[in-house]
Amino acid sequence: MNTLNQWGSSFTVCILLCAIQGVLSRSQQFEDYIHTDGLKLQSEYENAEINSPPISLWNGTNNAVEPPLFIGSFNIQTLAKKKLKQSHLMSTIERIVHRYDLILILELMTNDSQLTQRFLEDVNLFAPKGVVYNMTVSSDPHVNEFCAIFYR
Repeated sequence: MNTLNQWGSSFTVCILLCAIQGVLSRSQQFEDYIHTDGLKLQSEYENAEINSPPISLWNGTNNAVEPPLFIGSFNIQTLAKKKLKQSHLMSTIERIVHRYDLILILELMTNDSQLTQRFLEDVNLFAPKGVVYNMTVSSDPHVNEFCAIFYR
């Protein structure tokens, strides 16, 4: 139950971050379009050309505080102690983590706090200037496969 609460709160943080970043914001053109009178909309539709351009929900200049939030997941396929000690492999994984603001790492096969903490330190060591990652690891003792969330 504790793990479920932890993932539930992580999901809530993700949604809040998306809202704060402006990803869910709408352009003024879209707002004007959806608030029109039904009859006016119907008459405009009848007179409009079929090839009208799509309406974008993202307006990065007017109502966004920051650029979009990049969210991803990566199935590493059995990331265990052996892989965590291979520097060439870990540098590739760290570069993948740096592409995202929030990333879920699947199939982490160890919950050893020293190894996961070292992984986080390596990610932060080679992160772009001014970027600091944090990490949350699932903690269900009844499974031998864990997930980790890295977020800025």
